[in-house]
Amino acid sequence: DITLLRNNTKLKHLDISGTRVSGDISTMLSWKEMQSVDLSGTNVAGQPDGNWKGCCQELQELNLARSKVRFRPPRLETGEKHSWMPKLTNLDLTKCPINSDVSELLKSFQHCTSLGSLQAVSSGLTGHLDGRATASSLVALDFALNKLTRVEAVPPRCKSLILSGNSNITFSQEAFQKAMKDGVFLDLQNVTFAKEESCHREKT
Repeated sequence: DITLLRNNTKLKHLDISGTRVSGDISTMLSWKEMQSVDLSGTNVAGQPDGNWKGCCQELQELNLARSKVRFRPPRLETGEKHSWMPKLTNLDLTKCPINSDVSELLKSFQHCTSLGSLQAVSSGLTGHLDGRATASSLVALDFALNKLTRVEAVPPRCKSLILSGNSNITFSQEAFQKAMKDGVFLDLQNVTFAKEESCHREKT
């Protein structure tokens, strides 16, 4: 059980990927100096709550792929802004049961100036992707096999956007044209465009 490590408060790096370890993700909150955590392929579960506000100030890499963590941002009070994980550079949530609007996830990292890669393949994400309302440092986004319905904008520094397997998606005309102009790698395999996008592409 991961909770057995709760008192190891000086931990800086932890990799127990691919093991049968279980327990609650909230154990991470006691690791104030932690810089990298890999819990991929484990049975660790749980969901961030209000105690996660402002947490993980030194964390740079977090891999929760194929775990049971429902990684959703803590709810904020009116006027509050997210301040968790400010030094995060890489986040992998592939096949985590997030099952929520992608905008909630993206906005919670808007303050992260070093976040370069975010993966959340097959994680139950829905809604509109607006790259203007997230970390401007993002270079690579992988949201394959979700249920996104629209791309309003691509993050300004993004060079790779993977959306394969998102059925019935639309792009704003501006977002699609800018991505082409900026040389963004777009993976749209098995994507079914809605009629609006077809019209845009005919015009361009």
